[in-house]
Amino acid sequence: MEFNNTTPQQNYSSINTPIQSMVEQTKQDSKVGPLIGSIIIILIFIIGGLYFWGSIITNRKVELETQAALQKQAETAEIERVAQQSSSDETNSIEADLKATNVDSLNGDITDITKEY
Repeated sequence: MEFNNTTPQQNYSSINTPIQSMVEQTKQDSKVGPLIGSIIIILIFIIGGLYFWGSIITNRKVELETQAALQKQAETAEIERVAQQSSSDETNSIEADLKATNVDSLNGDITDITKEY
């Protein structure tokens, strides 16, 4: 009578069950999963970056439009003040018109003109 010296675990591991074959097949196919996951994460970062960049551009555009509107409003108010000057040629009237005129903005306007040319 011969005894088999193998343990049940050794015999059990040598049997190729359908579950083991599925696990081995999954291990072989698992190289694709991390690659797809990495691509998805990279795409999410790219989309998030584009969204952030777009919001910055939009905010800057609104800021520029607001500044342009305020500047136009200030220019319009200054033009209206000049138009309200009296047509009198008396010295007191001319002095009052000069004091009411804002000459501080002239320097900025002259600088802007020289930058354009």
